[in-house]
Amino acid sequence: MHLQTIVILLLIATAPLLCVAQPVFQLDTPKEDSLCMYGTKYDRPERRSIKFPAVNVANSYKIKEIHRALPDSLKNKDNRESWLYNYFFGTTLTDYSDKLKRTFIPKQNSFLYKLKDTYFFDINGDGRLDFIHYPKYYMAIMRDFDTYELYLNTADGYKIITFHGYIFGIDFDTDGSLRTMSTFQVPCCDDTHCRFMRYKFDKSSHTLTLVNTVEVLTCQLRGE
Repeated sequence: MHLQTIVILLLIATAPLLCVAQPVFQLDTPKEDSLCMYGTKYDRPERRSIKFPAVNVANSYKIKEIHRALPDSLKNKDNRESWLYNYFFGTTLTDYSDKLKRTFIPKQNSFLYKLKDTYFFDINGDGRLDFIHYPKYYMAIMRDFDTYELYLNTADGYKIITFHGYIFGIDFDTDGSLRTMSTFQVPCCDDTHCRFMRYKFDKSSHTLTLVNTVEVLTCQLRGE
């Protein structure tokens, strides 16, 4: 049997399979297309400065406590704390101006510039001043995504807790300690998903727990 005849017979034999398979391939369209067109729409939360119940302390106190939380021994290690050490003490920064609608490099010393966005208050209600470093833009610019830390001043030294997303809602107890936070994580890199997250703080265990996450496609945000 000639090769050409064999090829023709194979095509005839597989034709029904191709016809059956075609609708299956057509049905395999991403769910994302449907969600973008017909899914629930969400408002992107406003990125804003947060009014923490901060105590007015001197810059000298802030500097001393940041050094306590991030001692020089962390400088050359390969971990989160080392990154934070170099972020505070060893890097310049780029900030964003709402007024100018562009980025800029502050003329002020980078470390001193960061102090204005470092807020001291009793986060866990134990009578000690803790702190959070929470700039509106530049830490997210430097990290390429929104991740922040709480620095809890415990009897055993500082405990550093990470949370994700910028804050758009926050609640405090009557003593000024943290109760809950709602955050929004924008997509990073090639990701097309964003996340609404809710955290609850447990004062007894000094822990921040992620209690709820709603993941949506960026196209589900109004105006996107």
